[in-house]
Amino acid sequence: MQLTHARKTSVRINGLLLAPAGLQSGRFCLPSEATAYLADSEHTALYESIFRRDAHSRSLDELARKSLVTFATKGRLRLADVRALAEPYPILQAQRVAITQAFAQECRAQQLDGIVYASAQHPLHACIALFASGMAQLKKVSSLPLVNRFKLHPMRPSQALSQHRDAVCQAAARYRVANPRVFGSALHGNDVEGSDLDLLVDPLPGTTLFDLGGLQDELQTWLGVSVDVLTPKDLPAKFRDAVVQEARPL
Repeated sequence: MQLTHARKTSVRINGLLLAPAGLQSGRFCLPSEATAYLADSEHTALYESIFRRDAHSRSLDELARKSLVTFATKGRLRLADVRALAEPYPILQAQRVAITQAFAQECRAQQLDGIVYASAQHPLHACIALFASGMAQLKKVSSLPLVNRFKLHPMRPSQALSQHRDAVCQAAARYRVANPRVFGSALHGNDVEGSDLDLLVDPLPGTTLFDLGGLQDELQTWLGVSVDVLTPKDLPAKFRDAVVQEARPL
C-alpha cells in the first residue's frame, strides 16, 4: 500500500514510493536508508496499513490518496524469518521500535535483504520489511487505486488520457505491447462522458489475449472510463488502413 502520487520528499525505488530515510517510523526502519513494507496478500496489506484494529474510521479523501501495488521478485531474497517467534517474543509485533529497529540494523549488517514477520493484524499471514538490496529485486506488476475518483467525478476519456498518458504507456510496456496510440472520438476531441477510449497497440513476440485483456482491465480501473485495446489485426479490413494512419502515438 502506498501513495498514488509521490510527494516531493518521496524516495522512488523500482516502483515503490517510500518515506525518506531517517524518519524511522516503522517497526524495522533503518536510520540511513529507506525501508519498504509489503504483505503476502491484498487483505493483509489493507489491514496492516489502513484498517488496523485501532482504526475506527477512514475518510474517503484519505483512501483516495492510496493505491494497492503488486510486485514480483526478479531474484532470490535473503530474509530473516521471525514468523515462528511472534508468540514467544511478542515484542516483535509490539510498537517498541527501538528494539526492533536495532534488530533490523543487525540483519542489514549480516547482508540480509530484509525481514519476514507475522502480521499482527491478519492472523496466519505475513509481512516483509525490505532493505535497499531487497527492493532492487522487485518488479512492479500492477497498481490499483483504492478509490476510483473518476467515478465520483466523471470525465471524458480524452481528459483521463491527457492526465495519465505516462501511466498508460508504462502499463502497456508491462503487458508486452508496443507503440500505444489513440484513435476515434478521444483523438478528435468529440468524446463525451460515457464514450470509449480506443487504443491501438502492436503485439510483441509472445503477447497473448491475456496480456491484451489484462491491460484493458487495468486501464479501465485506473482511468475510470471504458477502454478498448485493439491490435491492427483486430480492426475490420474495410477501415483498418484508415485507423492505423490516423492513430496518434501517446
